[in-house]
Amino acid sequence: MKFAELNELSAKQTGLSKRESEQRINDLTALFAKLLSAGKKIEIPDFGRLEVIEKQEYTAIDAATGKRFLYPPELEIIFNER
Repeated sequence: MKFAELNELSAKQTGLSKRESEQRINDLTALFAKLLSAGKKIEIPDFGRLEVIEKQEYTAIDAATGKRFLYPPELEIIFNER
């Protein structure tokens, strides 16, 4: 679902204007980003859990050339549904 569709559906279900609905969605996503950046898990009852995991660095080898590539560690947001 695209943001515009989510916003329209949210506005209809809550009775808010599209502008108010958009602001609430933006506030919620900003809060999620802040919490996840701080390493917090977000658990929403009857929905699921969002959390950040760290993927370790690893080395890959190009089969055609034999050249090695080092991929650095990275953070990934995962969702576990309930």
